[in-house]
Amino acid sequence: MIWTERYFRRIVFLVMLWTTHADDEWTLVGQIFQGALITHIEQGHGTLYPGAEATLLALKAADNPLYVASNGWNIYLDAIVKYYKLDRWLDGVYSIEDVASLKKSDLVRHILSNHQLAQATVVGDRISDFMTARANQLPVIGCRFDFSNETELAEADYIVSDLRDILKLSLAPLSK
Repeated sequence: MIWTERYFRRIVFLVMLWTTHADDEWTLVGQIFQGALITHIEQGHGTLYPGAEATLLALKAADNPLYVASNGWNIYLDAIVKYYKLDRWLDGVYSIEDVASLKKSDLVRHILSNHQLAQATVVGDRISDFMTARANQLPVIGCRFDFSNETELAEADYIVSDLRDILKLSLAPLSK
């Protein structure tokens, strides 16, 4: 998603508040934060990264199973999927809330196991994505997006600046 600078500053402020309060206050701030993000999405203020729909369409047309493993909360992910109609291409959307450990590596392991995936490729833009891939012995494509940085991207097996570039990579097919 691409956010306006003004909105991003509000998010940063909320996150700063988030880290300075007790657990019950942290939960309340988290709910407010998620609500603001969802409202922002529903009002059409966000956008998918360029090439996202074309890439998902091409990967799905090639019969690749496509799953999302996110640190985001279910309610937030549901809003994105609904607004952009991503369920046309996605076989499943999973939140960090779906695993007791709250670890992304466990979330991906859960997806692999539940869907009997022998092969997969992780696509992400942060070090947590790259470390998740490593923990699950999977190749990883790093995306040079808003929140990525070159030091973290150096951990990826491949780096793309446009999602459509994923289609040009010679990767083993993602298979069930």
